[in-house]
Amino acid sequence: MHVKPRQGIWCNCGQAALQLALAALIGITFRFVLLPAALLSDRNNKADYLIYFGVAKALSGRIGGSLADDWGRKKTCVLGWLLGFSMVPLLAIGFALHLSWVHNLAYLLLGAHQGVTWGLNITCLMDLFGPSGRGLASGLSNAVGYLASSACAPYAALLSDADNKSWTVAAAAASVLSGLLLTCLSTDTKRWAVLESVSHDDQTRHLEDKVSTGCETTSQALCSLAGLTVNMATALVWGSMVSWAKSPQDGALSNLQIGNLEAVHTCLKAIALCGSGVVVHSVGARPVVAVSLLTLAGGLAAVAWQARSTPADLWLILVATGLVGLGVGGAFPALDASASTSAPAGRRASAYGAYRMWRDAGYSAGGLLERLVAWDGFRSTSATVFAWSAVLTTWWWICWCSHLMRSDGHNESDSNCSSSSD
Repeated sequence: MHVKPRQGIWCNCGQAALQLALAALIGITFRFVLLPAALLSDRNNKADYLIYFGVAKALSGRIGGSLADDWGRKKTCVLGWLLGFSMVPLLAIGFALHLSWVHNLAYLLLGAHQGVTWGLNITCLMDLFGPSGRGLASGLSNAVGYLASSACAPYAALLSDADNKSWTVAAAAASVLSGLLLTCLSTDTKRWAVLESVSHDDQTRHLEDKVSTGCETTSQALCSLAGLTVNMATALVWGSMVSWAKSPQDGALSNLQIGNLEAVHTCLKAIALCGSGVVVHSVGARPVVAVSLLTLAGGLAAVAWQARSTPADLWLILVATGLVGLGVGGAFPALDASASTSAPAGRRASAYGAYRMWRDAGYSAGGLLERLVAWDGFRSTSATVFAWSAVLTTWWWICWCSHLMRSDGHNESDSNCSSSSD
């Protein structure tokens, strides 16, 4: 006999803890694969691995969302972890035979694994927490995943220095197998979504069959563009900045220093994720996104300025990438909450998958930028990403201020109507 599910944090703390453990394993998996990829890439390949990873993650997140609504959350998550498991032998073969095309296949599978599992991890937490906990669900999942990733970054960097890469492969294999086992022990949270859907049936029935593209309204399009910008900045820190930092002619940092740099960036990102998830619940998403984008633009400006000074000042680049981490972490839960708010519960995974498709395309956009605008190396790439983020931040602030002015106008007219009726 099935017990009728209830939405809320405390009444679902067991399932929520299991989902957060899965989020940690997702973060560990991508850190043990992507950081070595960045440290081992050369000037010819640049950040090609981010292009493969980003395209696969964007498409799989969209497809995984639709599958989760129609086929079930748990089955789709198991499929995502199987994709991750199939990546492991390709990594081993690529390291053993030094075949770049085998590594590229592994990065495609990593992107597909991350797109399916992390997107659905957040969706499952949203199902459990209910409508008021969407921002918190995103904040907790991302924070736990990135804190675990941050803790592993120095070790991943040290393993990249070793001649034998078998320990890197073993670490990725252990996290994937653990994730697969935990997913098999989890409960499909679609029952919670169905419960919410029934309680809001009259309001959302006409939206159930609508296929979301993430750009139906100006607000959704702006959220999608902001998400793309946030991950473009992340790709800059993960990709071209690592290549610049390890070059003796440019940043001149050691692999361990780069690992610590990535750890600080990711740790501050995780702290901002936790704080943002709570604040969104109190003040709403728009102001949190506005402040986060401003912080992100400031961090990118500092990165672009540091790119013109060689060798790198370790403390200055730590502050700059830390600001980028705070901006990215602050924006994530707020944008996630905005993207899923208007979606009916029965199609939440599809709508959220559509938004993540655009957001995760930012990884590929960042990788492509390194090829298209790198006439002056990291200097021109970082300046371009900063300029783009500054334009988008200005646009968001204009839209937010005009929204506030319209709201004040409506409130004023409402009070005038009340006075005249008295």
